[in-house]
Amino acid sequence: MCIRDRSTYFGRFITGLDKNNLHVGVWSGNVQIENVSAKPEIIDMLELPLNLAFSHIGKLQLKIPWSKLSSAPVEALIDSVYLIFTPKDRESWSVIDMNSFERKLQNIDEYAKMYFEQLITKEKEKEKSKSGGKEGGFVEKLTAKIVDNLQ
Repeated sequence: MCIRDRSTYFGRFITGLDKNNLHVGVWSGNVQIENVSAKPEIIDMLELPLNLAFSHIGKLQLKIPWSKLSSAPVEALIDSVYLIFTPKDRESWSVIDMNSFERKLQNIDEYAKMYFEQLITKEKEKEKSKSGGKEGGFVEKLTAKIVDNLQ
């Protein structure tokens, strides 16, 4: 079940994830993914005149300090990343000025904030249903602290 859930989430960004290359230490807080590839579609989000021809991610490791989650950073370590790009056809290029690029970066930032707000809202709803409708701010504060400590 854990593999299926992770494959669904990470499946938007990477290919090649299975039970042999995903190692999860629930109590230790270590998550390690090895020998996967980035999906070519992730480059389209940046609207660059490039195609991702080849990608390989040797190791992606997350270190989650469960006992110090509100004070210690969550670390994401990436090792051995190889990317090969090819130019898109000239007809599909669009001129990008810096203002446009900055707006796209701002959109990505806003999307990330919206995603975490939705996550917090869902967790609040779960907490309310578990506690019989009492207002619970712990999950919201903890999630915000984790995002602030992400390295």
